[in-house]
Amino acid sequence: MFRSAPPHRTSHRSTRQRRRTAIAIGSGAAALLLSACGVVAAFVPPLSVGDPLGVAGQIVTASLQDGAIQAQGTAHLDTTRTFDVPDLEADLHGFSLAGFYTNAGVANEVWLSGPADAEYPERITVTRALIDARLSDDVNGSVAFTLDLALALPFEQTECSLDGCTYAYAGTDPLTGVLDLEVTDAATLEAIVSILVLRERETPNQGAFRVAIEVEASTSLSGFDATFRLTSRGSTIRLGG
Repeated sequence: MFRSAPPHRTSHRSTRQRRRTAIAIGSGAAALLLSACGVVAAFVPPLSVGDPLGVAGQIVTASLQDGAIQAQGTAHLDTTRTFDVPDLEADLHGFSLAGFYTNAGVANEVWLSGPADAEYPERITVTRALIDARLSDDVNGSVAFTLDLALALPFEQTECSLDGCTYAYAGTDPLTGVLDLEVTDAATLEAIVSILVLRERETPNQGAFRVAIEVEASTSLSGFDATFRLTSRGSTIRLGG
């Protein structure tokens, strides 16, 4: 005689199968939801936008008075680099913006020139940098952002001539990112992207990056000029959800 299985066992098995199916469907829906909310964006590398601020290779000459940039800081820079940058052909539809990052550093030598018969210090230290950056185009207007940095970058005298002295970096912290600037404010980010990204027609962008510095030394630097070169590995836009 064959015994039939109790009906409630089949019912329990069916219930467990339905639960597993429901869990699988629920997990799939959750994955799609999380992807839509920006989990996928976390794996998208930052979008490279070149050097729109014109940082790389910029030669900055700052007039010093008593160890500091004269009044109105950046207005006393002899060289400000401004140039056109083409729009980016990037599709950012569906993504929010997380940040705009510009890598900026200083070359490892500074040139100091002073008045005739000036006494050159053995060491100088860059103690502050004021950064003023700006992007603009004819259609989207302009956006500006600034950064005020406290620094401690020592440079030691290596050689001198009748025209001045060269100072080599004597610190341990890398100079390649000491002037890095990142923008995360939503309104400013939107303005930056509106300028940089191609919309309905090409709108050439103008970029500028200016720096003022403060310098400390054992002797007065009134009347001296400090010249240094900026470096950059480029700028990126980080994407959100």
